[in-house]
Amino acid sequence: MKILVMNKTALIKKIFISLFYIILFIIFNSCTTKKEIKGVTPISQGKEPLKGTINKQKFLREGFITRDIYRVVIVQPNIGSKNNMKSLIKIAKRKTYTSLQNYLLENDIRINRNTQVRITNLINANGKLIKIDMGRKSSDTYIYEITKKNLKQHIKNFSKNK
Repeated sequence: MKILVMNKTALIKKIFISLFYIILFIIFNSCTTKKEIKGVTPISQGKEPLKGTINKQKFLREGFITRDIYRVVIVQPNIGSKNNMKSLIKIAKRKTYTSLQNYLLENDIRINRNTQVRITNLINANGKLIKIDMGRKSSDTYIYEITKKNLKQHIKNFSKNK
């Protein structure tokens, strides 16, 4: 009887380990396959959806996309209902703020109170949240873009202007 109990527990343990490896394989396989973006839905006004398909890796790049566009990517779990837009915009702005501060520090631009206020004003005045359809059911992908003519130079001038 004791041998039978040990065999049952060993069998159950092997089944759970096998299921665990199968789940890991499925997750890893779905994460490594290349997918293309099917469509883009704007969240804030003034942004038109992109047409056609776009290479996901290029589109989801963060930082300066061009000298006029700075982008941050936000991935939120899909909780069944619509994500709260106010909290999503707050998260996107906070991430963009931190990302821009890191960019300034990497370029040896000192950050003081005036610089912090300028970053905040830039994000509030020129930022847009855009939802991207990635075809995933478990999460929603958004980008927060700051668009301004000569944005890169404008940010580099933050420490020069007082």
